[in-house]
Amino acid sequence: MKKLFTLIAIVFVASTIFGQVAVYPTGKDVPQKVNKIAPLKKGIKTPSTRWYNYAEAMDAFYQNTSVPYGNNLFPDTTILVDYGTSGYSGPWIHALGDVLDVKSTFFNDLTLYPGELAMNKLSTFTVDSIGILCIYERGLTDPNIVDTLLIEVSVNATLPSYFFVNSDINTNLGSDTVFIHGISYAYQTNTLGVAGKKTYKFPLTAQFCADTLANGFNYVEIATSDLPTVNAGKYVATAISFIPGYTWVPNVDTLTQKNRFFFVSYKEQDGMFPIYTKKDYNISYLVPQDLRYNNAGTWNGLFIPSFAYMGSTADYSYEHHLFYYKTTCLTNCGEVGIENTTINSKTALGDAFPNPSNLNSTINIPVNTTSEGAVLIVKNILGQALISYKLNVGSSNVAVNTLNLPAGIYLYTLEADGHSITKKLSINK
Repeated sequence: MKKLFTLIAIVFVASTIFGQVAVYPTGKDVPQKVNKIAPLKKGIKTPSTRWYNYAEAMDAFYQNTSVPYGNNLFPDTTILVDYGTSGYSGPWIHALGDVLDVKSTFFNDLTLYPGELAMNKLSTFTVDSIGILCIYERGLTDPNIVDTLLIEVSVNATLPSYFFVNSDINTNLGSDTVFIHGISYAYQTNTLGVAGKKTYKFPLTAQFCADTLANGFNYVEIATSDLPTVNAGKYVATAISFIPGYTWVPNVDTLTQKNRFFFVSYKEQDGMFPIYTKKDYNISYLVPQDLRYNNAGTWNGLFIPSFAYMGSTADYSYEHHLFYYKTTCLTNCGEVGIENTTINSKTALGDAFPNPSNLNSTINIPVNTTSEGAVLIVKNILGQALISYKLNVGSSNVAVNTLNLPAGIYLYTLEADGHSITKKLSINK
């Protein structure tokens, strides 16, 4: 696994250093790359309910080009896994965590989710169901052996807030600060260490193994209607772990001989760092080997967030776990605004073409304006202005040269008469 970078973390409630350097054995970062899946809950919506999945939201933002990865989830390291050229050793991921923050700007992007339920920091809601995309394989022929997926959920808990400052991370994520919520971890039981949590046990059977989606994935979904209402400004914290229903000979038996559970995550883009938006708490977490055995120094007692693995290279594969949340908004609900392409009857922003475009080419953006002070601004995904064009009154095509723009996703905004319209474009390698 890659190096876990030191992060200087300042706790809002106490002055504590949070983070350490940990180097894992070479070869343990070899993931099983899995096939891309179609959005599982796309188009399933009502005025007051909605399925949330941050990994799929970011995939939609990137025009369905995120990259899926999978890896073994196992409670300890005493069974063997074939890591290819580095040989056999124990699994290194022992539990997963996830936080749902419904107020994310990406959930409320009008170009992605027009007309869907929108919630903000004042909204209250219920979590009706939770789903997990996975791969479950059975190496044991005995159909009577039942494994278990332990799913733990906490709402309204006071999650410690931290912010990280580190030169390895700031430039790459486009921010001087990375904010997270700390999720407590109980290493003695490999469980979520949060008071008031609800615990669900999903049986992993031979029948469930055979009951796959068309693309071969398994999908776990549990009803969570017994969870309390999520209060305004609070979050949903979820943890999962695998409990095998069999015994094994330590350091002799392999997972391919037994039953095993793969979790699935999306990396936003291979070779690129993820988007980071301040105070957006949609973050995935994991429990690596040293944390499982309480040997992770100042990380002990906390699930480790994905941002802790993002140093100077963009090679961390498990950015966003594929956890699904079905919610019902109770108060302060809204609707994601329908995209407008006009400011008034004579001011409009057209679609860029070609879109996607290639490097070292020209993108044409049709505009029409009656304002003397209208401007067209091209921004990066962090909202930073890169190019600005002063527009003349009338219709025209603005030619954007991509020579100095790296591959990626961009926003272009027409500002006129105190209003603005924003659309997206992408530049391929």
